[in-house]
Amino acid sequence: MASTNRSLLAVLVMLGGALAPAVAQPAEKDVIKQLQVKADLSDQDKAALQTWTEQRVQAIASDDPATAAVGVRELRKAYEQGSPTFKAALAEVYARLARGAYKRAGREAAARLITLVTVFKQPDAPALLVEAIADKRVPVRAAAAVGLRRLRQELATGEAATFAQVQQALATAGAKESSAVVLKTIYEALDYTKAGALPDAQANATAVLNLLVGRGQQYAGGKVSAEAADTPGLELAGKLLDRYNDDQKKRLLEASARMLAYGVSRYVDDLYQVDDKKSGPVRVALRNRFEQFIIAAENLLTVLARPASPPAVSKTMQESVADEKRINVANAMKQWSKLLADQFGIQVEVKTDSAEKQP
Repeated sequence: MASTNRSLLAVLVMLGGALAPAVAQPAEKDVIKQLQVKADLSDQDKAALQTWTEQRVQAIASDDPATAAVGVRELRKAYEQGSPTFKAALAEVYARLARGAYKRAGREAAARLITLVTVFKQPDAPALLVEAIADKRVPVRAAAAVGLRRLRQELATGEAATFAQVQQALATAGAKESSAVVLKTIYEALDYTKAGALPDAQANATAVLNLLVGRGQQYAGGKVSAEAADTPGLELAGKLLDRYNDDQKKRLLEASARMLAYGVSRYVDDLYQVDDKKSGPVRVALRNRFEQFIIAAENLLTVLARPASPPAVSKTMQESVADEKRINVANAMKQWSKLLADQFGIQVEVKTDSAEKQP
């Protein structure tokens, strides 16, 4: 996870404008300056732009950070200073070239190429990001997820078909995601709660539901990638409850129950023993992530199940003294297990021998 964060940070810093010696020749600069101010581009102009952009894409795909930084800076500067016609043409050429280049490039270079797609606001950008979010390389998926998060406003005011395609792709990718960082970003990319009216609000709600249900199935099986990284998704689902019918709410209830049971199992297995002063920072961070996850799962479960006397896993976890925490949290979860079985026919239980203990 730390490696993923560093890789993505390096890409974003570079796209912000790293300092490196300029490589563009004066004649090239003159050509681009002429093209930037044109209201219409001839075939010859487009050919020149194609050649110039190919060279920058090759630089960005380089394994040399300084060379890549130059390519990024020159593309961004050319785009920012161009006419609307020039911007549209450059964005189109770049997206077409990047689609092939990122597949051949190394992981960091590929992530740079995908991240830059978002800068140009090109109409085909969502399609390319949807493709990249299924890539085998974590930095590439991270760059694609960040891009789709950044394009939320454009997607929210765009075509319903494109919007629905993106929602489905995010749900599919999230259900298979192995990186906690990327999964968190995918949930953020699905959060349109502040975007106003959507071209297909139901597609968004369904995507969040399907992602959580898919993740819930992993938790039920006891083999989870990016464990306890679903807190943003659980919180988002709680904001979308008015979009779900009774059957969908039942599926969401079961998913949150499975997540809570898994979270409690891992917690009472050994995470309850983690000490802020005696344990290492990785263990403390993992415990904190699980505590947030347990709280989010129980909050959503409580809203959906509406029990007269809600069990209190979260409160017990936070208030029990160290020697009693394990048994008290497990007992609170047993109350949930009985309630869910009696009222909803959902079977979940606390397992104290979790096999999957990921750092």
